[in-house]
Amino acid sequence: MKCINCYQEIGNNMFCNYCGTMQPTDREAYEREHPEHAAATGNKDHSPYMPQQAANQSPTPTPSDATGAAQGASISQNVNAVPQHPVTDNAPSTGNLMQCPDCGSMIPTDSAFCPYCRCPFVAPNQQYHGDPANHSSSNVSPGTSYQVNRGQNFNSQGNQKPKKKGLSGLAITLITLATILLLGVIGGAAYYFFFNNRVTKLRPEDELVEFTRKGGKKTVNIITDAKEIEVAKCPDWVTVTPGDGEITIKCEPLDDYEERDGIIKLKAGDKQAKITVKQSGNATYLNLSQDIIRTGHNSDEVVIEIDTDGDPSSIYYDIDNLFMCSLTERTSSGVTVVIEENSSPYPRECNISFTSGKEVKTLTVIQAGCCKYCDGTGKDICLYCIGEGHNNCINCGGLGQEYNFSIDDYVECESCDGRGYVNCDACNGRGYYTCEHCNGTGNNYTQEESILNL
Repeated sequence: MKCINCYQEIGNNMFCNYCGTMQPTDREAYEREHPEHAAATGNKDHSPYMPQQAANQSPTPTPSDATGAAQGASISQNVNAVPQHPVTDNAPSTGNLMQCPDCGSMIPTDSAFCPYCRCPFVAPNQQYHGDPANHSSSNVSPGTSYQVNRGQNFNSQGNQKPKKKGLSGLAITLITLATILLLGVIGGAAYYFFFNNRVTKLRPEDELVEFTRKGGKKTVNIITDAKEIEVAKCPDWVTVTPGDGEITIKCEPLDDYEERDGIIKLKAGDKQAKITVKQSGNATYLNLSQDIIRTGHNSDEVVIEIDTDGDPSSIYYDIDNLFMCSLTERTSSGVTVVIEENSSPYPRECNISFTSGKEVKTLTVIQAGCCKYCDGTGKDICLYCIGEGHNNCINCGGLGQEYNFSIDDYVECESCDGRGYVNCDACNGRGYYTCEHCNGTGNNYTQEESILNL
């Protein structure tokens, strides 16, 4: 590769070791922008210098290179603006190579500049402008020292670039304070999240919470060392309120009778936990207007009122004796229990189960048997009046009149008041006696139970 300034062969060096010019990093792009250089790099006669390539080779510029020489002289003057290191006899060398006193790289001995750091090797008053044979270490006065300024920038022609104007002291101070403040905020946030707010445990004591269809509130203790608990997710029919080491779950009442469930997700730091919430659609209570029905042996109908928060259509009935009882007029408020007549002298019993969800109630129906002594009438016929309740008047013989000898005529009987009969003294005019076995109820309960069920 050839230098863009002096057109000498310099390989892939960053700086030309003959004129010190910095080479472009993208050679193709540079040649497209500067076509005159692209055409000139193919002609060695354009070079103002022909430095020594080897020990026995001393190329000299030709007369046809007047334009190139003038350009080289201008570049050389620019190069002299940079303080240069002199070549001394103490500079180590190996054959045709010597060591750069600045960066320590091994470079050709005929180099005017180090191709690696651009350190010059010729004093300003001895810059080469003529025969390349004069360019040697013997032409440089030993003992001369120069300071190399590393802060200088050069363009592709070796000229120093103008310095940019720096920031004012106030601007630098404000930027510094803003940077310190920003770093403090970032450091404080990092400490808070990684140390002060570090969470090692987050676990609910109850992972399953159940509610009835009526809803309500329940509190769940949370085992955690976090200062705050965040609710990341919960069902729309549930409200969760975090507290100090606990959460309060409020469940809304269920409108229908379908069971529902959902998940509550909790978060604290980098820890997560979940709680399952279930709400049953079954009834929470079921009440009957009475639990026991006692009835006689005759047929009867009894209305049972039902109070429940379950679906009325989902109430199930189970009768264990269909020959004794049946149900009619099933409504949301209750049912009617129909009890058939018991002609048997033995009492009987029937159980009716009412079920609404998980709530179960049992209604017991007890029916008496028919009293065999009175055939269920509760009466014994009076044998004195044969059930009529009266007998013929003994005084008038049932005629209602008696003969009065004083007036020799019939007059009304005073004993029966002219009726001809009087009430039976044995049954007190009822025509029957109360059955002693059933106490007149016609049922075969004991006497005490029969009195209570009159």
